[in-house]
Amino acid sequence: MAAKDDILFEELVQKKNNLRKKLRDIKKKVVDLKKKRDEKNKTVAENKEKRKKATAKIIAIKAELDVLNKKMKDAPEKAYALLKKEYDRLNWRYQTEVFSRKREEAIVKRLDELELEMERAREYEELRRRYKKLIRQMKALKEDAKTYHEIVIQNAAESEAYHRELVKLYDCMDELKKELSSVEKQLKEEFPEAKSIVRKSQKREMKQKATQILEEFKKGKKKITTEDLAVLQQHLV
Repeated sequence: MAAKDDILFEELVQKKNNLRKKLRDIKKKVVDLKKKRDEKNKTVAENKEKRKKATAKIIAIKAELDVLNKKMKDAPEKAYALLKKEYDRLNWRYQTEVFSRKREEAIVKRLDELELEMERAREYEELRRRYKKLIRQMKALKEDAKTYHEIVIQNAAESEAYHRELVKLYDCMDELKKELSSVEKQLKEEFPEAKSIVRKSQKREMKQKATQILEEFKKGKKKITTEDLAVLQQHLV
């Protein structure tokens, strides 16, 4: 080839090598970004599921609270302790004092009424304790659901940012591939012997490298590695 052709050939080869390097570098970035995006998507999916379960529990608790509300409306709100105090006082009088038959019947009737009211009061207090417990549980679940939602929003936004960056890299790769294809086409058309020239040049360089490895080994300056051994076997043996 003429000197002018040599310069053009070297420029095209250099350009091709640069384009390939850029593509390799971008592919590494793509792999890294996809990994980060997938991690964010995994976090989003996990917290969506947690939020879904928390929401389902909240709905179930609300339904139970509605039932408890209705039961509490039907139950007397009078404190059990007051009813028990009245019952004990009246029962003590009934056991220790003498009454007319009519008065005794009235006391027995009232004691029966108090026993029934005490039973209802116990039920009311149990309902109220359960109600308060459910309110606390629902409050905690709402806080959890809020936290899960915030994590979903944050990670979804970060995932989308990674995705947009990936799209840009894919577009860049497409442009580089087109440019590389154009350079390779030009090399093939203008320098049909290019592959042979490059192959001979590479073979010459590797043979020089193998010779250098062997000389350094003989002088005790170098230990033979697995990679060095492969070079020696391919280019000196």
